[in-house]
Amino acid sequence: MTTKTGFVGTTGTVAIVNGTDLHVAYVGDSPAYLYHTNGEFDPLIIPHNPMNPVEKARVKEVGGSIVT
Repeated sequence: MTTKTGFVGTTGTVAIVNGTDLHVAYVGDSPAYLYHTNGEFDPLIIPHNPMNPVEKARVKEVGGSIVT
């Protein structure tokens, strides 16, 4: 999809806590982090964007193209 300002996309992150279980779903490059009581953070997702070499290779492997 293109607009007057360029290409657009969608991102989203959802987290559900059920007791001691954490379920995270995401699309795009919206971040999600796990916060520890010692003040440290751990990333929970791998961004779906062309800056990620694994994602870039996956897109090309299935015949897609990346426009930057």
